[in-house]
Amino acid sequence: MCVDLQKVGKAAKDIEKEMADIHSLIDNYTDNEITGNIHYLKSLKLSVIQITEAIGIILQHLLARVFKESVDGYQTVMDKARERKIISEDLYLRLKKFVRFRNMLVHGYWKVDNQTFLKNMRKGIKDFSDFLEEIKDFVAGLDCVSKRRLDHTSFPQNK
Repeated sequence: MCVDLQKVGKAAKDIEKEMADIHSLIDNYTDNEITGNIHYLKSLKLSVIQITEAIGIILQHLLARVFKESVDGYQTVMDKARERKIISEDLYLRLKKFVRFRNMLVHGYWKVDNQTFLKNMRKGIKDFSDFLEEIKDFVAGLDCVSKRRLDHTSFPQNK
């Protein structure tokens, strides 16, 4: 089965939209301003959840279509994507903390320290751009993709 670039592209655009929302906060406000505003914090945390879910959608789709593997659970999806070389070992290690963070937020495992969260967000936001670039490179190397070109609007261009 061919990779559906429209599906991958929609999830990639979702990641870019959330990254823009994150940048609008972390580039314009100090940590103290952000931690002092519960709405900013909630917005950043929701963006991380949505990015992580979009990453999961992309990786699940590629695993299913390219490798005929059905995988559930964000961590398992990440593990398989690394194993199948959809993403690099380095990127896997960097994204893994966001998957854990998403699980902590969604399942309420424990309270998240907001200062640590912001430090990780400022340091790690580039990881999401790197993810999109690695996915674009991976898909470009496939024989079977939908007829749309990779630079079509269905797959966003990294800046």
